[in-house]
Amino acid sequence: FAAASRVTAEGAEWFRSMGTADSAGTRLLSVAGDCRAPGVYEVQWGVTLDDVLAMVGASDARAVQISGPSG
Repeated sequence: FAAASRVTAEGAEWFRSMGTADSAGTRLLSVAGDCRAPGVYEVQWGVTLDDVLAMVGASDARAVQISGPSG
């Protein structure tokens, strides 16, 4: 539902142009802990963990916990 208004404005093809062939669109990630910019981020499906860690400024990550619907 996070992107519903934007999909309505831009169209379904716009949303499908993001992500991967198997998982189109975006997803929300919640990032907390020892990083420069904790928060909730909307990222395209297929983004790598390295990309997320770089985006939030977690330059010396020693562990990552994946939970909830994602894992």
